[in-house]
Amino acid sequence: MTPRYGSYREAMSHAPVMLTDGGIETRLIYQDHLKLPDFASFLPLFDPSARGKLAAIYRSYFDIAADTGLPMQTGTPTWRAHPEELARLGFTAAGDLHRVNAAAVALLRELREASALAGLVFIAGVIGPRHDGYDTRNAPDANEAAEYHSAQAACLAALGVDLLYAPTFASAAELRGVAAAMAATGLRRRGRAARRHAAS
Repeated sequence: MTPRYGSYREAMSHAPVMLTDGGIETRLIYQDHLKLPDFASFLPLFDPSARGKLAAIYRSYFDIAADTGLPMQTGTPTWRAHPEELARLGFTAAGDLHRVNAAAVALLRELREASALAGLVFIAGVIGPRHDGYDTRNAPDANEAAEYHSAQAACLAALGVDLLYAPTFASAAELRGVAAAMAATGLRRRGRAARRHAAS
């Protein structure tokens, strides 16, 4: 029988390995030939002709988790879904930060439920760099980054992701700021409290 885990932390502590997904943006660009300005993988969420391709990529990873019985960390397509990038790509309404990030989390939840992989697939709320993830020029310092990224970190935490995840940063200083913004959400502490409540 495939083991299921009550939390991401439990899976990390007890599973022999933790699987992860691959480059969602890279596959959308080179496999599906989609145009993704600034690698903004959230754009297919709002394009009916592309949304199915995005979902198919995630299903391909979920299938691996199901076939192997190993837990998997799967990142939301939100690497560029922060305020400045959203505005650059035309998402300028007051609630677009929440709307875009919520749509990304909802997609993974729907796919996980449809695949019956609760307790095996864990949703990582992805936060990306403010500017170019491969160039340190113009990267914010730690204090600026903590303030800037706090909005998306708080949004993803409030949406109930299993963890927050910051991949592909060129600047260590910005990454320290992102880590501070993540910690400020209290996501880990809330997870512990929820588990204590469930056990009581």
